Amino acid sequence: MVRKPYFQNNNLKKSFLFAQPLDRKTLMVTGNPIPVAEIDYSSQNKYKTSSFSVKLSPDSSRLLFTHNLLDKDGSLLSFGYTVTDRNLKTVDKVTNIELTDDGIYSFQDFYLDNSGTVYLATKIFDKKKDYRKNVQLKKQGLLSSTHSHEVETNYDYKILKFSKSSGKPKALTLDLNDAFITSVDLAPKKDGGIMCIGFYSDNGDAIPDGVFTQDVNKLFVVTGTDKQSLEGKFDQPSKYVNNTYKGYGILDKKDDLTNYRFLLKGIIQKKSGGYTLAAERTTTLTKTQNSGRTVSTYNVYHTDDILLVDVSSTGKINWAKQVEKAQETSGLVTLYSSYSVQEYNDNLILFFADLASENFKTFGKVVKTESAMVRVDPDGNQTREVLFNATEDTITIKAANAYEISKGSYVLYGHNGQTIVGFCKVKL
Repeated sequence: MVRKPYFQNNNLKKSFLFAQPLDRKTLMVTGNPIPVAEIDYSSQNKYKTSSFSVKLSPDSSRLLFTHNLLDKDGSLLSFGYTVTDRNLKTVDKVTNIELTDDGIYSFQDFYLDNSGTVYLATKIFDKKKDYRKNVQLKKQGLLSSTHSHEVETNYDYKILKFSKSSGKPKALTLDLNDAFITSVDLAPKKDGGIMCIGFYSDNGDAIPDGVFTQDVNKLFVVTGTDKQSLEGKFDQPSKYVNNTYKGYGILDKKDDLTNYRFLLKGIIQKKSGGYTLAAERTTTLTKTQNSGRTVSTYNVYHTDDILLVDVSSTGKINWAKQVEKAQETSGLVTLYSSYSVQEYNDNLILFFADLASENFKTFGKVVKTESAMVRVDPDGNQTREVLFNATEDTITIKAANAYEISKGSYVLYGHNGQTIVGFCKVKL
């Protein structure tokens, strides 16, 4: 385990990141702070904030510390990274990454393989294209920290690969010919290269119609592509009947949920050598509430069915399965949304809260939930078990945070209303 002390010196106009090893059992630091990165903003008069993040390689032998400097518009003025070994010894360091394209980059995520090679997934917009007004991407040739769900097909996915100690990356634009790539995630492969898994649209819009894979070798060349249609199974949430969740809707009974996206949870690298992408069907609606005296707006979040995409080690799509789930939340009650997915004995274990039985009230209505566990075997077959019936146990799990404390044993947060009231342990 690693602790990340962070220090900002306004006199020097620098921010520093240190790392300190922690003992797993005692959670006590075991050494002095080790400097791993710094940001110099002395020449930037538009500086707003700096930030750091850390990632592990798949085998936990390398750590990736990334850092960036943001301006007042949320665009990145500069960014770089440091790669260390498990003892926090620096093995690669880039202080300023240079991007030479004319387009506008939208930051997605960094990835680190077992050899220490760094990849970066980005969306790139041509500067001549029309952007949505709420996407503040103003810098040319720079990464933006803005995340959004675009409704137009005005971007491409570009993967950047960095060579050791060089801030000038190689670039690979993902391409499916006539299909448009709506979203994608990456997984570094054990033998070098990356596996790309994501979604595509056939209809000229950004609504997903199917799943795809692209296998990229260590030479940064696409060696194989596979595609599979979703056959319209996600056009509406599985539990959404006659424009409502079978009578359990929080607010309005007439919601248009057709303009959806998949929110990517990430790729699980399976012990068998294959991969599983987990994603969640999501729609955000803006509502208006009129009390007679004032009019206010708020967002309602529909985070519904889960899609699991099972992929072989060579990039062949074995199956794409739907796990039924219904979550409709607003405001702080979003703590009930999302889910957790883990691998156990070649099975996938999912935890989530589902609209089912009475638990708490919001906006004057009773929301009905139950806490569920779903086991998915290697062939995609599912078994479901109710962990807590909220009427009886007055608890709902926050399944977005599930921790495997030992093989087959998981700890989840427990909630009653909006208060953490304890933890629950699940033993398989």
